[in-house]
Amino acid sequence: MQREERLRSMLELLRSEGFATVEDLSRKFYISLPTTYRDLRELERERLIIRGDGGAMPVMAEKAHL
Repeated sequence: MQREERLRSMLELLRSEGFATVEDLSRKFYISLPTTYRDLRELERERLIIRGDGGAMPVMAEKAHL
């Protein structure tokens, strides 16, 4: 799976699940923890997710909790 496709799939998963841990994402996408962190940093940089508590959630889910 190419990185762009993986990032889209990760975002889709986060939007459907609401939250996922770094470990869960690493296992789900068969990637190392450092790669998972890099991917999450990219999605966070694009303001699509919020990272915290050992995982991430989509921005829309975070706003719903306000």
